[in-house]
Amino acid sequence: MSNLKNLYQLLGVDPKAPDFVVKAAYRAHMLNGGHEDVGGSFSKGVSFNKAKEVLLDPVNRAAYDKAWRKQNETQIGNYQVLEQIGEGGFGVTYKAREVTSGALACLKQNIHISSDDIVIMERESEILSRLHHHSLPGYRSFFRLEDGSCVLAMSYVEGFSLDKIVEKRRTEGKVLEPEHAAWMTQRLLNALNYMHYHGIVHGDVKPANIMIKAREHNAILVDFGFSTLRPKKGVKPEGYTEVFAAPEILSLKPPLRQSDLYSLGVTMIYALGGNPATHWYPDSVPKPMQEFFNEFLNPVPLKRPVWDKVDLVKKISTLRKSIFGRSQSSLELVV
Repeated sequence: MSNLKNLYQLLGVDPKAPDFVVKAAYRAHMLNGGHEDVGGSFSKGVSFNKAKEVLLDPVNRAAYDKAWRKQNETQIGNYQVLEQIGEGGFGVTYKAREVTSGALACLKQNIHISSDDIVIMERESEILSRLHHHSLPGYRSFFRLEDGSCVLAMSYVEGFSLDKIVEKRRTEGKVLEPEHAAWMTQRLLNALNYMHYHGIVHGDVKPANIMIKAREHNAILVDFGFSTLRPKKGVKPEGYTEVFAAPEILSLKPPLRQSDLYSLGVTMIYALGGNPATHWYPDSVPKPMQEFFNEFLNPVPLKRPVWDKVDLVKKISTLRKSIFGRSQSSLELVV
């Protein structure tokens, strides 16, 4: 499929148009004598018949959509794509450079153009546009493309996800040092405190959604696709990862601020080489750290710490000083 043409534009239909719409558009063009190859912006050999054949066959349509994206991914909006850095069931993530400023950016584009996907992307965009914190990604822009997909542009975070760091250590027979886990926890608690103060629950805190900038000793919480603004009763959770999710989330109750704390606690058990499912810690984890995280793991949400009553950022800072002799770590994190 080299030098692809926009078959959706040729038929005059939306890229997410169902089969019956494609058929109707094709019939309309045929009635108007559109069976011949067309000129203009479409080269010879591109016909309505070809468009119908491709778009009405699920396998061919999926292959065409993928090839079309690949052909046009060198530039997305005002961003020059440098490389693809991720792909999942929801969408594709790119490292890119803004053409006008030259600044690096992270672009998140939804692949499956459905109304649900668009709502999720719009919600993530709205949430990020409200947040300004050094341990959260910076919002740049949100826009729609010709093919109907959405693109969320954020600041690019240079680093590695926590799950990649932990798994690399495990293959080497190592675990994350508790002192590193402590400063990561402090950064993430700082970010959660800021978010929760602004009425935002992340809803999917887990190792894969935490980017670590080793040199700066910073941890950045990413992926706000399943975050909620002002969680309310009756709001069903979605998109969570089961082993890191709080009991109330698994019971399909609305996510709370305490739900994020629970997920952070389980995440840190995993990072420290423990078992996130059973909440087991290895002996290398100091008891005071275990006790600190265990407070987050109470099955009853209202029995977990709340920001109004305890400053968790100050508490972990004090804990770092008592355990490691310093509240600011100079220990190098090798990734």
